[in-house]
Amino acid sequence: MFCPKCYAEIPEGKKVCPTCGSEQIVNDEISDQPIVLHPFYHRWYEVLNYLIGHIVYFGLIMLCGYGICLWQDLPLLFLLMLFPMYFLTAYVNTLYLEKLYRGVTFTLYKDRISYENDYYPRLNGELYYEEVIHMVAYQNFLDYFFGIGHIKMKKNTKPCQVMLLRNMEHPHEVYETIKDLMKGE
Repeated sequence: MFCPKCYAEIPEGKKVCPTCGSEQIVNDEISDQPIVLHPFYHRWYEVLNYLIGHIVYFGLIMLCGYGICLWQDLPLLFLLMLFPMYFLTAYVNTLYLEKLYRGVTFTLYKDRISYENDYYPRLNGELYYEEVIHMVAYQNFLDYFFGIGHIKMKKNTKPCQVMLLRNMEHPHEVYETIKDLMKGE
């Protein structure tokens, strides 16, 4: 077994990585006890994710702002005021996400996943494993850098509903654990 955080080899039966000290999810421990997961939150990850995700949008704003400055004979200083506004928007977005993530809990049971959101209680729900038609774990380069990932599970209903376990630490370990639970192991 290898540590998903530092990729060092971990001796069988060990619960903590000898290199980086991170706790490991061991699939043999799946029992009647539910597994509780919380999304990983890191402010810089959220700021960078927001900025990278909106770079095209920001470029268009800058281009339009430059055109307006030239057309209206406004100083280009007006255009430079957009930079702090954009970063302020990204920061406010991260404050919202921090509050949102702190209240989210995923609980893995033998037959289902329970989702609880303290911030939006109307979104609370459960997904039974027998209803899942597709499941995938994925990471982008920024997720990989921060050691997190996402697991998307599609439900066999019309319209198709999706449960997204966003910002999970050790996403492939969690994915394998859910697969084992779905098989009933």
